[in-house]
Amino acid sequence: MNKQDKPSSPAPVHRLVGPHLRLRWEKSDRADCDWLCHYELVIPFDEHDIRREVYDKNGEFVAEKFCNVISMGSTTRRKSSEPPCNGNIFDAPFRDYAHAKWDAMKLGNLPIYVIAPDGRAFLRPNAKITGPDEPAQEKQK
Repeated sequence: MNKQDKPSSPAPVHRLVGPHLRLRWEKSDRADCDWLCHYELVIPFDEHDIRREVYDKNGEFVAEKFCNVISMGSTTRRKSSEPPCNGNIFDAPFRDYAHAKWDAMKLGNLPIYVIAPDGRAFLRPNAKITGPDEPAQEKQK
């Protein structure tokens, strides 16, 4: 696991705006691991985007969604005594986090969030969120 510096304050997932990459933890029901982490690209829909509407097989409106979530992969955490992000930390799987950093740069420096099992969101620490013409930077220790 790659445990980084403690971020200033976690944000609820529903308040994340704009396209972003996320590493979302959930409890596993598999016998070989305790936790699953889903690596996802999240693209929010605008207010009047028709893709927000969800219909059942009879054509009846059943729900509204606020974003498109594209799976980029997943990883597991084997037997663990504590849940991911315990202690309010940005807790990302090493390999998927490395991929997310590379992908974020290629996609215009998208922010990266880790979503704890309880729904709290942690922004990638030490990252400078930049405009499309400016390269992303991380603080050097």
